[in-house]
Amino acid sequence: NGLQPPYLTDTLSLASATVLLAGRDSIQVPNDGGSAAKTAATDPATVYGVYVKNAAGFLTDDGAGGLAVVSGVANLNQGLKTRLATPLGDLVFHQGYGNGAHALRGRGGTPQILNLANVLAQRCVAADDRISATKTFTAKLSGDRLLITGVAATIAGVPIDVTSGG
Repeated sequence: NGLQPPYLTDTLSLASATVLLAGRDSIQVPNDGGSAAKTAATDPATVYGVYVKNAAGFLTDDGAGGLAVVSGVANLNQGLKTRLATPLGDLVFHQGYGNGAHALRGRGGTPQILNLANVLAQRCVAADDRISATKTFTAKLSGDRLLITGVAATIAGVPIDVTSGG
């Protein structure tokens, strides 16, 4: 893509050939170069997708003027962390995206609140089309901090650890 920092902007005056305008410009995401012997049903990049790599909320440079990508189960993990870290209703055009447990921050760690946080975190993870089931989730509330750990089963039957906190 030949992009340069900040790579992506919401400000029209900062957009250029090397800085894309969010919502207007498109990013070309390269194929991960997987084996031709892989089928759509077994190729993790096909099953779990390919997306731009997000490191601590920032897009990542691939070292060649483009954006680094993440694919397969790593992409699924990145997507679940983002979904869990986003308060439900924060995205204006995607009101159903996010984690309703954020509304419980600051309410203490009573068994009822923690149980509700667990249910809301599981509901959040289960909303991802790549997840077939959620298991053993634990939510901990400490003041305004929400920590979530659990195990989810992917649509391909692979168990993955789910962790989010912030």
